[in-house]
Amino acid sequence: MSGFTGTWTMTRLFLRRDRVRMPIWIVSISVLVVTSVAAFPGLYVEQGAIDARNALIMGNPFGIALTGPGHGLDEATPDNLGPVAVNEMSASTIIAVAFMGIFLVMRNTRGEEQEGRLELLRAGIVGRYAAVTAAFLLASAAALVLGILLGIGFSGWYDIAGSFAFGLSMASVTIVFAAVGVLCAQLTEHSRAATGLATTTFAVLFTVRAIGDIRDSWVTWLSPVGWAQEIRPFADERWWTLGLSGALALTLVACAFFVIERRDVGAGVLPTRKGRPRASAALVSPLGLAFRLQRGALTAWTVGMLVFGATLGSLVLEGERMLEALGDAYALFFGDLGDATLMETFLAGYLVFVAVTAAGHALQAVSQIRSEETSGHAETQLAGSLCKGRWAASHIGAALLGNLLVLAAAGVGTGATYALAIEDASQFWPVLLAMLAYAPAVWVLVALAVALFGVVPRAFAAVWAAFAWVVVAAMIGPLLGLPEWMMDLDPFAHVPRMPAEEFSVAPLLVMTGISAVLFVVGFFGFRRRGLDFG
Repeated sequence: MSGFTGTWTMTRLFLRRDRVRMPIWIVSISVLVVTSVAAFPGLYVEQGAIDARNALIMGNPFGIALTGPGHGLDEATPDNLGPVAVNEMSASTIIAVAFMGIFLVMRNTRGEEQEGRLELLRAGIVGRYAAVTAAFLLASAAALVLGILLGIGFSGWYDIAGSFAFGLSMASVTIVFAAVGVLCAQLTEHSRAATGLATTTFAVLFTVRAIGDIRDSWVTWLSPVGWAQEIRPFADERWWTLGLSGALALTLVACAFFVIERRDVGAGVLPTRKGRPRASAALVSPLGLAFRLQRGALTAWTVGMLVFGATLGSLVLEGERMLEALGDAYALFFGDLGDATLMETFLAGYLVFVAVTAAGHALQAVSQIRSEETSGHAETQLAGSLCKGRWAASHIGAALLGNLLVLAAAGVGTGATYALAIEDASQFWPVLLAMLAYAPAVWVLVALAVALFGVVPRAFAAVWAAFAWVVVAAMIGPLLGLPEWMMDLDPFAHVPRMPAEEFSVAPLLVMTGISAVLFVVGFFGFRRRGLDFG
């Protein structure tokens, strides 16, 4: 029997398991990216606006780190916005597609192995490489579909060659980090640790790319993230860099095969840290255990949002000049905020961006409740005296409290650098409070997730589709000219945009009430149904 025997069977099995999850990834990313770049022709109608935008981004190290090298920006005009679209969207899209590749393969490799299902499959006529190969091929196919959709979407407004160069560059990132995920899945015994190792690898390589771009040096070429941007869509494309990504991906998969040959099923290569002989007092309670399970992700999100907020807060002066260059067109992006100054408008607009990003943490954290159920851990805990309501409340409470910390970190970072930029320390607290005011909007999304978990647990992933809609509506809803009733579906649209608008408690109370109703629906639904192992 060959090591690849059963690969096609495993591919079909994984495709069936991911028949909902995979389309959500592909559609969410493609719709968000394409709708964003489609709005640029209506925003950058004057050369002065383009020049101001490029000066803001490329004249600041933080701007370069958050976007990229800016190939072709010198030739950008209202009739040639492709370089602007790529510079604006490539870094954020790279983050999304890299996580897509990692999560898709991790679920079907170390996740299956950790739960013991892979061992059962391997007992039949299935080769030792079949699961890894199937997971990688499936993720690669998803990457190509996404790349083609991005290319088609871009080509509606921009040059065809540059459009597909961008799409394929994003596909190459997905494939490379799917391969990184495949290798990391062989190194540790638990999917959580393997995912952490893979995402840390991505963070390091993204940072290497940022350092290289800031210094305009060869360091960029040490990172596959840099290779993707060096394809240079709309700026004399370098198609050959796709070969570098393909070669690296195949090498990483070959390394994974090498490791598989030398380890037992269920084991990892890296040693597992020994636990304490006794659990700490915090782990005695369900809430303490929930916080312990989310500790690593919460720490990463808190630090990341602190840095992210500090970066945006430092750009307010440049942002004010950019809005001035945009003229009346800035209202297409930031909306009509009445008599607010341009600086207040810029800050209020980007606080929404930070808050929506922080909402991603809340959904990731509350997703732990579904993971615990499908893995069987919930069944073990509920076999004792612990009731369903208290168990669910512990995970939901950890998600909500943790997200308050994430929002506070973002507010501290933004407020501190904003106060320094305008040399007015008194502005720190209003910015922090403005960020915390978005908590009820986040609660609505979390409550929707809880309601789905309690009533239709197998549709839990649909909350990510709702999140994708919120991202589109909050970020570029005014630019797309969406009707008012559609904008009203976005909870973040109802939060007062301080400091550009006056604070109003009424919409926050309404959203809190809606959240409470959804939480009750979810709790009662969970108490009345049996455990669902999905």
